[in-house]
Amino acid sequence: MSRLIFFILGIGFFFSCQEVTIEPDQTGSAVFELTGKVDGEAFTFTAGEDGYFQNTNFQKNQLDQLELSGKLEEINCNTSCGASLQIILKSRKK
Repeated sequence: MSRLIFFILGIGFFFSCQEVTIEPDQTGSAVFELTGKVDGEAFTFTAGEDGYFQNTNFQKNQLDQLELSGKLEEINCNTSCGASLQIILKSRKK
């Protein structure tokens, strides 16, 4: 008897599902730019230009703190990479 109930519930769940359309990522003008000086020379890095990409992430570390990170770097670069910048923000435990 319980198998019949599970079968009927399974059929009901199967036919109640709806397809969800996920919109593709949008590409537009850069929204992140880093400007500064290193050794007296001015520089500007813009995400989405000259092969630079802004990557963001979040995770919990060993101390159970939330870490939010962002890294601006050249995409697909393994050797002789240009400058990059990484920022990590950590939550405080109360």
